[in-house]
Amino acid sequence: MVADHFLGLEDGTQLRDERGDPLWARPPGPRHPLGEPLSIKVAADTFAVVTQIGAILAVGFLFRSRFAELIRGIAGRSDAGRRLSVNLAVAFLPAGIVGFLLNRWILAHLFTNGVFIAAQLAGAAFMVFAEVWKKRRPAPDPLFDGSRLPVSSALGIGLLQCVSFWPGMSRSMTTIIGGYFAGMDGRRSGEFSFLLGFFTLSAASIYKSLQSGPAMIAVFGWSHVILGCAVATVTAMLAVKLFLDYLTRHGLAIFAIYRVAFAIILSILALKSATGIG
Repeated sequence: MVADHFLGLEDGTQLRDERGDPLWARPPGPRHPLGEPLSIKVAADTFAVVTQIGAILAVGFLFRSRFAELIRGIAGRSDAGRRLSVNLAVAFLPAGIVGFLLNRWILAHLFTNGVFIAAQLAGAAFMVFAEVWKKRRPAPDPLFDGSRLPVSSALGIGLLQCVSFWPGMSRSMTTIIGGYFAGMDGRRSGEFSFLLGFFTLSAASIYKSLQSGPAMIAVFGWSHVILGCAVATVTAMLAVKLFLDYLTRHGLAIFAIYRVAFAIILSILALKSATGIG
């Protein structure tokens, strides 16, 4: 959302071809009489979701041993893998339902500067609360991971993931904190969060590709989409590894400070834009 603003990708004007005919992300039809006009904004929103395929590939590579365990569990050759697969499925379900039912409403009503800035501050407060809560609890068992979670705890993490549909409220942050509350340490919480993200982001990318993929390609072309996925893969591999190492040693406090600083900067920029200052 922020990057789109500064890159000038928020234009909702319907695009036209070389003959001047209007272009459609979704042509008018029986189910959608008005259709969905193709605009730079529609294409950019789709691009942002689809290029998460790069992050999905990075998570798949970094946690390949856990995915191998999942496969063994599904095949009935690993109890731990079976329990992990069940917990991931349960944790995915709430976001899958909410995303499918409310996606268009969220896009239409929640993608504003004020909502985004509020999410930065709320997320920072949530992080601070979680870190204070964690410090007052006994040290968690480092072996307590996603395969040992009670199903009810997995469902709780999944419900917290739904909070991330609030634009600016990080999905990984809400699920990591959910892992804290479920009794996992920082590394295990982060691991479960990224494994859950693999399936959540995969579902979102597939859904968005089927819905608006051709429109995105028409605007940006295959080369830019492939490059975006490649860059996302490399940066996600570095970010996930460094993040887990940092989270294990220091927790989430520094990210709360970052969110407050970012919210202040965005507020100043929004104020300048609204008043015409600068």
